Amino acid sequence: MNYLTKKTLLTLLTTSAGALLLSACSSTPKVDYGTLNAEQIYQRGANHIQEEDYDLAVKEFQQLDAHYPFGPYAQQGDLDTIYAYYQDDKPDLALLQANRFINLYPRNPGLSYAYYMKGVINFDQGASFLQRYFYYDISEHDTTTAKQAYMDFNTFIHKFPNSPYVTDAKRRMIYLRNALAQFQLNVALYNLQKKAYIGAITRAQDIIKEYPRTPAVEGALKVMIQAYQALDLTTLANDTIATYQVTYHKAPFAKKKPS
Repeated sequence: MNYLTKKTLLTLLTTSAGALLLSACSSTPKVDYGTLNAEQIYQRGANHIQEEDYDLAVKEFQQLDAHYPFGPYAQQGDLDTIYAYYQDDKPDLALLQANRFINLYPRNPGLSYAYYMKGVINFDQGASFLQRYFYYDISEHDTTTAKQAYMDFNTFIHKFPNSPYVTDAKRRMIYLRNALAQFQLNVALYNLQKKAYIGAITRAQDIIKEYPRTPAVEGALKVMIQAYQALDLTTLANDTIATYQVTYHKAPFAKKKPS
């Protein structure tokens, strides 16, 4: 599944905010910011972003905040700072900046981008975690960041249904639902392997309740059948087999061929 790339995020940021990135550049290391107007300082930061020098970009936007606080260029600089921190692999600072922007400028035209980026930042961290811990010792880990990303995107979509980022947010939400469900299934399978049958059943039931339309539901039903059978809970096992057959129109397990 394809998501918006970091380069595309920059294009959308500058387009949605209407920022005009001029070709002027600055190479003087020491600058008397008192002699520059807000547009000039902002442009210095924007140029650094184009040059992928995100640390210097942030410093320019901080100077803009200091000299021309709360003005239109300062607001745009604060929005661009979210992107700069994100590109500079500083997710915690990017998230703080996004929340700061939302609190300071609730009526800014770029507000939707700040909400969207909250989801993207948490998505990157959460998706990385889900891909990293798939089976061994997974019961010791949690999925808080991935769940937060899902909630961030959900909030964003409801607040800004016409945003150009909605399609990408929905794709990411589908991925997160499926990945979170699969993660829970892996925990259930881990418990089943360790003969922790009650834990396996509980995890499987959680999948069916919380992620009912994901591919992991089929595996969850199989886990429940095996766990019930191991506990000699024949009625529950048979009921679950019947549910599986009605849902998937096949037997849960292939019959073993006679040797």
